[in-house]
Amino acid sequence: LVKATRSESTQIHRALPTSTWYLSIVGTPLAEYHALRLVKKLEHTSTAYVPKTIAAQPVAPQRHFATVPGKTNIEVFIGNVSHIPQNTDQACIPFEFGIDVLGKVGGFSGKLMSTVREKEGLTYGIYAHTASSRKGDSFHFLVRTFFMAKDYTQGYTSTMREIELIRTKGITEKELTTFKDILRNEAIRACESSESRLRLFHGLVVSGHDEHDRH
Repeated sequence: LVKATRSESTQIHRALPTSTWYLSIVGTPLAEYHALRLVKKLEHTSTAYVPKTIAAQPVAPQRHFATVPGKTNIEVFIGNVSHIPQNTDQACIPFEFGIDVLGKVGGFSGKLMSTVREKEGLTYGIYAHTASSRKGDSFHFLVRTFFMAKDYTQGYTSTMREIELIRTKGITEKELTTFKDILRNEAIRACESSESRLRLFHGLVVSGHDEHDRH
């Protein structure tokens, strides 16, 4: 790995005042006081934020390989930019729900974990998720995992098989019920502490929603 230079670090620092920030605070008034001091310093050099809707189109299938010396496993990322749906579309929630069924992050509940990992033994962990930067923007979906070199071809094939199956056949009634319970319990746990509730609220705000959003 190449170390970052002083010049590169300076570029990052200069970019901070021109970036979009969402600040959420929990704690004592002292914590809020110190955070506001940072905000005021950034305000002196900040620029007005003008929202720009991102409407990226899906890219053609392609593979890219990068060699990392000393790395024995092959890290795999499979995904694309989604133009249907956006965060504001009615299809957004069902789409994200399907992604959770495919490979919910954390635990062993996703279809990819039960097939590619448990039944076929090709990887230790495989997950899928979506990511968006702001309400109204297009977002991307991603499957991430790793395989031993000898298992790469079969692992990639098995992963693409499961993606195609959920795309063409959808999810079952049992999966619908199971993942409703999983997500409901997850939301309940997320509100058990100030820190976790703040993290949930912050994520909603960044996505353009609020904690009272019915979705």
